Amino acid sequence: MRKQQVHVSLVPAAVVLLTAAAAFSGEEPSGGFGIGPGMVLVENLVPGGPEINVAERGIALEVFNGTEKQEFFTVKVVKPREAIGRWEFGYEEIPDASWCRLDKEEVEVPAKSSKPISLFVKIPDKPEYFNRKWMVVVVCSPGKSKQGVVGLRVASRIQIETVASLAGEGANAGKIGLTPSICAITGTPPGISLRYPAKIRNNSDAERTFTLKKITDVVPENGKHDRYFGTGYLPVVASSWVNPSESKFTLKAGETKTVSFSINVASDALRGKRYEELVFVQDDAGNTDFIRVRVEIAPEQK
Repeated sequence: MRKQQVHVSLVPAAVVLLTAAAAFSGEEPSGGFGIGPGMVLVENLVPGGPEINVAERGIALEVFNGTEKQEFFTVKVVKPREAIGRWEFGYEEIPDASWCRLDKEEVEVPAKSSKPISLFVKIPDKPEYFNRKWMVVVVCSPGKSKQGVVGLRVASRIQIETVASLAGEGANAGKIGLTPSICAITGTPPGISLRYPAKIRNNSDAERTFTLKKITDVVPENGKHDRYFGTGYLPVVASSWVNPSESKFTLKAGETKTVSFSINVASDALRGKRYEELVFVQDDAGNTDFIRVRVEIAPEQK
């Protein structure tokens, strides 16, 4: 199997740091504790591939101790519903949190300091695990795990995305099956127009009406857009480059439809830069996924 590169990106200023009256060993701390970054995007994971150490790809999670003395903290990987009420559109709850593990379940952090923890991810080898987006959460609590931890917890959201594949039609791949989940175009000059097809499948047990939307339709808060885009890509938000052949249609249970996307690259796109636009697919039951449309502009020829 060809080795795949795993890209890790961070949401800027996403470190969670709380100052709260939580008990450490039966005493109230003078500071707070936290875990950061608050969100981590891990892309291009290969189902059936080797376990990935996210720290080796450029980032380690950190546990922060803002108190005046050395403290123990318990860290654990859980499904998002066990830690947070809502999470980003387009991400499903991970089927099994054990696909992700930490190098330790307890960490001792000096006063007014932090310590890194490593996250490992391995996705099972199943065809329906390609083209997927999942959310998992790393929670941090004060105290040792065997002593029983305090109720207050802080969390870091981990966005996990598997490699895009053109194979199949997305059967069993969540409520909405997308094939592929990424439309990638490379070596393109500015101002060109292209077409790219993608399959959308209704994996629910009932007929659904699907609507294709821009990120601003689904996530109106501008400050939350950055967390969706990949590392090294300039986001296309204000002036769309992508137009689907159909923006609204109905599919029966198990039915698949091929939608053709017209991609009109802006004439003022910068040479040598990479751009990304997101096409959200949402059904009338609220299920949501999105396709990454990535365009790499060719550099100037010498």
